[in-house]
Amino acid sequence: MKTSRIGQVWRQINALVQAQAARRFLKAFTRSARAGRGRASPRGVILFRLACALALFAWMPGGAGGEPLDVDRYAWEFPVAGAIPEAPTAALRAELRHQIDDVLAAGFLTPWRVNHADEATEAYFVYLEPGRIVTSLAWAYPHLTAEQQAAVRRYVHQHFTSAEFAPWNPGRLAADVAGTRREFHPIHRIGNWSPGWQAGRPTVQSLYGTWLWAYRADDFEAVRPHWEPIKACYQAKLAETGLYATMSAHLAVLRLAEAFGDLPTRQQAWLNLSSDLVLGLSFRGDPDLGTDEARLSPIERNTARLYGRNNHGGLYWPTQDGSIHRGMMFHGVSPEIGRYLAEHVREETLKRHAAGRARFPLWWLVDAPYFQRDYTGDEGVGLVQPEMMGMMFPLERWVVGADAATLAGYLASAPSCRGDCIWIECLAQAIEAHAPTRWVDVRSRPGN
Repeated sequence: MKTSRIGQVWRQINALVQAQAARRFLKAFTRSARAGRGRASPRGVILFRLACALALFAWMPGGAGGEPLDVDRYAWEFPVAGAIPEAPTAALRAELRHQIDDVLAAGFLTPWRVNHADEATEAYFVYLEPGRIVTSLAWAYPHLTAEQQAAVRRYVHQHFTSAEFAPWNPGRLAADVAGTRREFHPIHRIGNWSPGWQAGRPTVQSLYGTWLWAYRADDFEAVRPHWEPIKACYQAKLAETGLYATMSAHLAVLRLAEAFGDLPTRQQAWLNLSSDLVLGLSFRGDPDLGTDEARLSPIERNTARLYGRNNHGGLYWPTQDGSIHRGMMFHGVSPEIGRYLAEHVREETLKRHAAGRARFPLWWLVDAPYFQRDYTGDEGVGLVQPEMMGMMFPLERWVVGADAATLAGYLASAPSCRGDCIWIECLAQAIEAHAPTRWVDVRSRPGN
């Protein structure tokens, strides 16, 4: 008995030493990974991934008493809805199809400019991600008519052949890019746009839409010719993947690599996913942390780096503390990462989510007239609905586990703009919430 007890204590001490060493290693390489303007150098990213991989082995076997992290559960499984009842979803389907008709008629869509403050120069831009609409169309596709599906295929293929609007564009969209304006009102001047405005915003998450389209529309052959630029985009934007909102890029590349028989890329993406999932276990959801760098978790420090600590479109400047919901690390989070949050980071995630609900109970309402020092300039009035819905709705669906009626209730308002991607995706997910959901291995069955 005594020998057994000594062995148990020794194993606990050894595990603690390993975890502390891994933390020190992660901290050191996190510092070394930063290079110029807050971005990570390619060498720094590689070293950081190596550090996280070592941390994975130190923490996974039990860490602080938790269950092992099953990376493959999130890497390969996707939620598929069963038979969806017609009557309860008829209005949602009709609205979804109307929105898609509007997108198809518009062609290429520009970013959306919104201004709720008292100066004409203080604007905020939404949907700067190239090919962002492809994710929305992938969600909508199974719920469209056959005629719409054919038109959507042509529309998506046009995006795939566009240097600017393809999801794997290594840059981002300019606010004044040529295309159909998203605003529902005339706009004669874009205003307040410069190369540095909202410059750090992540766009790598659009790659998830590429895989989602291939899977749900059974259209891998349309993606295959673009595999090399997809990989190049992923590498170029790897420093953006350290948020829950952007980890889906790893899933996209991992699954496309599997489909296209690219073993080295699949292994790299799996390792990248693993390291970011481990990084995400330490999230701290207390909203009172504000912008205190020393107290923020690595996920939130990454969020602050990408979303800006300034008042030029940034969301982490100290003056905003107390008037803004900082949930951008969850914005548009994919079902797989939502499942991970529910199973491993639930308490801290819901702590931040509850603070957002308390501060903005009508977060789903278009132009909800809350005062805040927020997105569209200092002392503005009105939420930017796609941003709020993108932070809140996916957590309601995949972490809170809200029922179908509750999710449908969040769509009682209206979209904010033409081709409102978040609105379209919420419609599709609310429709599918009316049916039983089962998680399937994406390698073993078609997406529909």
